[in-house]
Amino acid sequence: MKKELLDVFLKKLQGGIRVVYWDNEERTYNNNPKITIRFLKEPPLISLDDPLLTLGDLYIEEYFDIEGTIEDLMELLETNKNIFRPQKKNTFMTTLNTTLGIGKSKEKDMKNIQKHYDLGNDFFSLWLDSSMCYSCAYFKTPTDSLEQAQRNKISHSLKKLNLQKGEKLLDIGCGWGELLFEAATKYGVYVTGITLSQEQFSHIKEQIELRNLFEKVEVRLESYEELDPKKDLFDKIISIGMFEHVGQKRIPGFMKKTSSVLKRSGIFMLHTITGLEEGGQHSWMNKHIFPGGYIPTVREIINILPDYDFRVLHVESLRRHYARTLEYWSKNYETHKDEIEKKFGRTFLRMWDIYLKGCAASFKLGFIDIHQFTLSLGINNDYPETFEFLYKD
Repeated sequence: MKKELLDVFLKKLQGGIRVVYWDNEERTYNNNPKITIRFLKEPPLISLDDPLLTLGDLYIEEYFDIEGTIEDLMELLETNKNIFRPQKKNTFMTTLNTTLGIGKSKEKDMKNIQKHYDLGNDFFSLWLDSSMCYSCAYFKTPTDSLEQAQRNKISHSLKKLNLQKGEKLLDIGCGWGELLFEAATKYGVYVTGITLSQEQFSHIKEQIELRNLFEKVEVRLESYEELDPKKDLFDKIISIGMFEHVGQKRIPGFMKKTSSVLKRSGIFMLHTITGLEEGGQHSWMNKHIFPGGYIPTVREIINILPDYDFRVLHVESLRRHYARTLEYWSKNYETHKDEIEKKFGRTFLRMWDIYLKGCAASFKLGFIDIHQFTLSLGINNDYPETFEFLYKD
């Protein structure tokens, strides 16, 4: 019954695939298969109401291995996005997407964030660079190391804010804080970072003390929703890799809150992964990697900006940079796989391995993108009229 169910499903696919079943029977579906699924053992009773969730779970639980390139696998999934979609739900094209329900709370947000980011600083330090930047790097030359590219990203992002000494900067979703320290020391601004990750919060507090930046850097364990316009008013705002956690239903609230704590003519730089189609759900990613995550489209972001008087100054795609970043992370992860398996188990090892490799391929093939939006609140006639300043050292 399990084999027949899989057989019916696989016959629907466009593009070749070879399957070696648990009883060693081989079947080829369509011509010129680039991917082979090799079952290592017979799976339990399965449902294919949500094929990606079911097959993804079978893979990480080591019921089968995949032979072929990750790019070919992602191409196969994308070509057959309508077949792999959950019943009565949306497509694979918005990889990583999950549409949120109504009524998310700070407690739910914190639980979602901490499930991912509080796996332990020791875990992330195994495959991130020394800056602990867990977002797209910026490769100025083909020979840049990951660490250099992450420092490039911080510099490139801060330049877009046109920071002036003495200004107040807010970093929404500040990660492990390297951007906070760079902004304070290089530009002489006063920086506030907010995060919902206890691990990140503790790390930044420790670094503030070690670097003696008490007067320049503040970190808070709080949600952007807790920002108070009566007390919190900033000249510039930056948010890198956090917007994906907001959720589709709460994008208007995020924009409203951001506009309420930014001074008129202030600059907001929003750095976020973007999809190609609105809506969508990827239940495997939602279950295992990014609970509560949603990837917006460029159209969704641009369309909502006028409602809060945000004006677009500059938009830049960093898609190829993120593909390279993820390839670096994946290689680093592979180097430490024995240590990771010992601490977290083999299912966790395979889960994060396919996540990093799959994301790298998705960015490389253009199934998802990443953009930096530089915005002003209302008119800003003091921002540079050309963008040569971004590329001067």
